[in-house]
Amino acid sequence: MGFESTSAVIAHESGLQPGVHTLRFEHQGHADEFSYRSPDEIQDRFADALAREQDLPVSGAEEVLVRLFNRLDDRGEGDVVTGAALIAGAAFAKNIFQVQGI
Repeated sequence: MGFESTSAVIAHESGLQPGVHTLRFEHQGHADEFSYRSPDEIQDRFADALAREQDLPVSGAEEVLVRLFNRLDDRGEGDVVTGAALIAGAAFAKNIFQVQGI
């Protein structure tokens, strides 16, 4: 199921692990949905989607983040990649102050 936008992000404390929170995303504007019965069905659907996909314009700052997120070897700069991930996620997690994992 796909939606046009995210309308809210809510931090929810785990009932099984007190003190551990997860994010719940609420969406609006139902865009599409599909289901499949075999791996071939989903493979064909995504192959079609990739064939129609167009590159999105990105700013210079976004190019830097994309490059950092897609590096296989951080060359000892794990803190840079983690920092970039935190900055990118900050817009969605304004009240989250402890990161358990990325």
